[in-house]
Amino acid sequence: MNLRAPTTAAPGHPVGTRGRLRYAGSRDYAITVAEAWRLLADTDHMNRALGLRPVTLAASAAEGGFTRRARAHLLGPVQLAWQEHPFEWLHERHWSVRRVFERGPLEEVEIAAEILPLAGGGVRITISFELAPRGILGRLLAPRFGSAAVESILAYCDGYAARQRAGSAEPVLSNRGSVRIDETRLERALERLSRAALDPSLLPLLRQRLLEGSDEQVLRVRPYALARSWGVDRFEVLKLFLHATRDGLFELRWELMCPACRVPKGETASLTEIPPRFHCEACGIDYETDFDRRVELRFSVHPAIRAARDAIYCLGSPLGRPHIVAQLVLQPGGSGTVVLAGAEPLSLRCAGGMGMLPLVPQGAGSSTRSHLGVVHRDGTWIPDETPSTSDGGVSAYDAEAIPAGGRLGSSGAEPLSFAPGSVLRITNAGREPLVAMLEREAWDPDATTAAEVTTLQEFRDLFSSEVLAPGQEVGVSSVALLFTDLKDSTSLYEGVGDAPAFGRVNRHFEYLRERIAARGGAVVKTIGAAVSGARCEPVAAEDGGEWGGACIERSRRCGRPTPCKL
Repeated sequence: MNLRAPTTAAPGHPVGTRGRLRYAGSRDYAITVAEAWRLLADTDHMNRALGLRPVTLAASAAEGGFTRRARAHLLGPVQLAWQEHPFEWLHERHWSVRRVFERGPLEEVEIAAEILPLAGGGVRITISFELAPRGILGRLLAPRFGSAAVESILAYCDGYAARQRAGSAEPVLSNRGSVRIDETRLERALERLSRAALDPSLLPLLRQRLLEGSDEQVLRVRPYALARSWGVDRFEVLKLFLHATRDGLFELRWELMCPACRVPKGETASLTEIPPRFHCEACGIDYETDFDRRVELRFSVHPAIRAARDAIYCLGSPLGRPHIVAQLVLQPGGSGTVVLAGAEPLSLRCAGGMGMLPLVPQGAGSSTRSHLGVVHRDGTWIPDETPSTSDGGVSAYDAEAIPAGGRLGSSGAEPLSFAPGSVLRITNAGREPLVAMLEREAWDPDATTAAEVTTLQEFRDLFSSEVLAPGQEVGVSSVALLFTDLKDSTSLYEGVGDAPAFGRVNRHFEYLRERIAARGGAVVKTIGAAVSGARCEPVAAEDGGEWGGACIERSRRCGRPTPCKL
């Protein structure tokens, strides 16, 4: 590591008349940019792995309510309290956060992580701590604290790289402390799982996560995100967690997701407990419960298997907001710039507001200007016809590296067109600080929505009691329905007798059940000789025709042609 000696920092946020000290270190790693970002941007997990203490959130403070007062135990009853400013970040490139302490040897700390792709492959990770010491004790302790803090994060990266070289499927696992695990009960449950129709290669990975993962890695687990980390089929991982829940390893958790800030605002253990509406304090808005995007299924380890502490170790982890590709904190009159390097629809909004400015990509070589500007004033976005062409402080992100998902409708504002490579300058013309967020309009592809999971045959078979409360209504914007019926089934019973006809109809039901389940759907109901099925995603016409043709072919195989209506 090349650890640079402390130097007087460039002008930033001066604290009194004291100088600021900066400590930084860099190392090269043979990992991808995406891996480096997942490692460093998950600051909640990183703080746990580094042995830091849980954080307690207090009331909002000044600057429009964007800073938050936090505290954590330092030694025994001694607490450390600070004002935490919002994180600033650029997807897969860098993040930084500023903390102002109320007392103690340090007045202020600004922490930053930067990822630089290397021409020959791999990345260079740079960690920096900028400190403002308080008093003589602060000036004495700052060098030791700054150097140790940089070294600890780089050592955390070293551990990831070492576990990756050793072939670990989950090199980010890091359970530091002793946890209470009932290994006997765990092994019995895994034995039951081994007899289910699951991918057997996933069981050792699940066992490793339960034994070696930190607490937050076994709480509110998102199966699709885990499948991407393991490099396996996402539906197989979802099936694994559904069966593991049935066998007592996990519990279902239905998360109520705010459609604006896209973070959980509440959770229930059952569909019957889901409220028709919920409130987001950050946005100040009530939302109707919507199965498509506002209810997400996650899984938490059963307390009888493992005791996991549900605690917060970081208040604003960038990885916790995967839809935000850039977040900037702008002081009154301040501005920031971002290069729009990708080619997917984006939205620009400010924290605490619903007003969005859609950004629509145009083809390369279009007449769209290379430098664009917007001004935020009085809660609205206004085009800036004369943006600065200065490239100072410009940074770029690659939106094409982010997996695609569904679409989130914008607020109806006039869209701003951009060409890939355009520079967007954002200016705060208001009187209060502004947190500007450049968001993907695509919905999170790692979300397991209630609309999707409740139309899966696997879920309906394993959790038949998971239904809405009587009279409860929730919205679903898109669902495919299938209805089939065996024509003249009554004459079939009269012709071959009740028992043979009943067997044929049941075989027909089972065949349709298998076909619908293979397509990611579920049989909702059977009535007489009719079948009603559903699937969350739209069904193409050729799929419907294939199902109908399969029904007819199946009836012929039964010995007597029985037309099937679709």
